[in-house]
Amino acid sequence: MVTTDTTQIGNGKPRKAGKSEKHSKAEKRSKQKKAGKGGLDSHREDTSGVVDEQPRRRSASDAAQPPVHSRGQANRTPLKVGAGAAGRRIRGIAELSESLDVRRRLRRLARQVERRSDDVQHMAFIEGAICDCLEDAAASAGDRERWMLCEAATWGLAWMARTRRAGGSAGGLLERLVKEARSAQAGLASGDTRSARFVLAVARLFSDIEACRCLEPAASAALAAEIGRLASDAGTLGVKGSVAMVERVVHWSLARDIALATGAPAWDADTERRFEKAVATTLRLLGSQGRLLMGAGRMPAAFSDPLLAVAVASNRKRVGQTADRIQSAAPSDRPGPAKGKGETKNAKLLPRDLHDAQCSVAIMRSGWDRNAIRVLLDYRDTVPALEIAVGDRLLVDGPWRLEASRGGRPLALTGPWKLSCWESDKRATYIEIVAPLSGGLQIDRQVVLLP
Repeated sequence: MVTTDTTQIGNGKPRKAGKSEKHSKAEKRSKQKKAGKGGLDSHREDTSGVVDEQPRRRSASDAAQPPVHSRGQANRTPLKVGAGAAGRRIRGIAELSESLDVRRRLRRLARQVERRSDDVQHMAFIEGAICDCLEDAAASAGDRERWMLCEAATWGLAWMARTRRAGGSAGGLLERLVKEARSAQAGLASGDTRSARFVLAVARLFSDIEACRCLEPAASAALAAEIGRLASDAGTLGVKGSVAMVERVVHWSLARDIALATGAPAWDADTERRFEKAVATTLRLLGSQGRLLMGAGRMPAAFSDPLLAVAVASNRKRVGQTADRIQSAAPSDRPGPAKGKGETKNAKLLPRDLHDAQCSVAIMRSGWDRNAIRVLLDYRDTVPALEIAVGDRLLVDGPWRLEASRGGRPLALTGPWKLSCWESDKRATYIEIVAPLSGGLQIDRQVVLLP
């Protein structure tokens, strides 16, 4: 049961990260095809050409564990992208799109890539589909969809280039991708990281080309700076609401996944530790089956799966076991092996509650079961923000307003909210915040949550 001074309310599984995506074996050819005019191999390195050398064949152990290079050491041998891996990447991007047209276009491109055809006409069709993605990106009204389309086009073109399937127009497509990535540099420098995943993909998948490789530092620096700026020492994010917090950590998780799948980490060890704390904190904000909750209900699994995958693979056992527990009630169609009944019942989990004095944020949970109550209180502003969720339903989400008066005269806040009391144990969780009022008075507000 959760109780405020005005309200009383009674009372999923992604695939575990471990083995990275396996790359399909290069098809044997008795005679290597010559690069056609305008093809990728005919372009110079100082523009937007592609490798002249054949990437080394990766063994089974390489596929299981991507090579990790020391930070600052350029990996001049790009990852050889298989059709299955490229298709999964493109399909994953499609699931995160908010545009129905973009989802359809990317799913269609993923299907074509996954066919693994050597037919010249089919390759020309894929090049046309990639070109359409770039056309849509240029005409997109929102940057979010624009960079998603560019990222998907990058994975499709990387598969064609590294398996020697690129046709005559592929070089021009890469030039357009590099041009888009260069146009994102100003945004990255100003702290806008929406393009970071796309820029990182271009730089890593075509790392043998200086024009691509030189794009990476801006993306890596922007991501590290954003994590340092938004994530507190306790892992709470300096953004408003559970949706914004989870979406930001998912964005970082996807960028981190691209970096680890293609070589070296995207940021340093200190940033990684801060990121891991943010992952642990945002786990507390997920609803039933590990889903992100909004006013309209649960969001699709794709909007929280990257976060859960990082948590499951975490070196901190409590984080991984907590992620398992959150998803334990997930239906059988969710990815990942089924859990036996009670397998995580007695596991050591993260503490249910968290108070971050630095960010003036408190997260309270009645437990980790499917129908647990979750409360988020953000009191850094004059009007605190309150969220109350039960299971997979977000019941309260908005400002926690108040009106105070004395003798018929309204009283106004004259200072910020401050923590007065915070207690959390097995029996209850209690928080009290206070703020000064005009006339030398003080007002206090409380939230009590009973497990």
